[in-house]
Amino acid sequence: MLIYPASKTSNIISIVVCCLLLTSCATRVSERSWPSDLPDRQIFVDSYQITLAEGSTTNAISNHLVWIKRFYHGSIIYPMGWNRMTATLLDSVATAQERNNIKPRIAKLGLDICLEWSKNNSLRKIDSAAVATWGNALRKAAKRGEQSNFINTVQADVDSLLNGTLSLDAIHEERYYPPDDYDDF
Repeated sequence: MLIYPASKTSNIISIVVCCLLLTSCATRVSERSWPSDLPDRQIFVDSYQITLAEGSTTNAISNHLVWIKRFYHGSIIYPMGWNRMTATLLDSVATAQERNNIKPRIAKLGLDICLEWSKNNSLRKIDSAAVATWGNALRKAAKRGEQSNFINTVQADVDSLLNGTLSLDAIHEERYYPPDDYDDF
């Protein structure tokens, strides 16, 4: 009796099914350990599923969720995550009313940035350099009392990056705060 190898198509289908099952297991673990100081995990899972359906991701969902956590909590390379930057900004606001006004806007801005930044490098319209630039500018805005204007400006830039009317090359620190003038001695 001759045994013929399975067709390429059935092998590919088997591999895809196994990967989906393994991803499902990894997703359940991540769900149990999802930090309470991050937006709802399902927002990121839904975004990932859309990217996966478009065929424009090679990352596993577990890897994708790790990048989300790094954005909000920071990493060894960039320890000041979005949560810490947000706290810095909110701590610099003078009144509770202003903080209540700014808090949902900075949360939306962070989510908009994170949803794009966490995509594969070849697909995303927001990179780590832009995030670092915004982090540095955010600290300057907090020191200068320009929190609300800063959020408006960066949100407009994020929207423009996402709709393709602004180039990522335009995102640099001087866009938000020109270099300090120094007196020549």
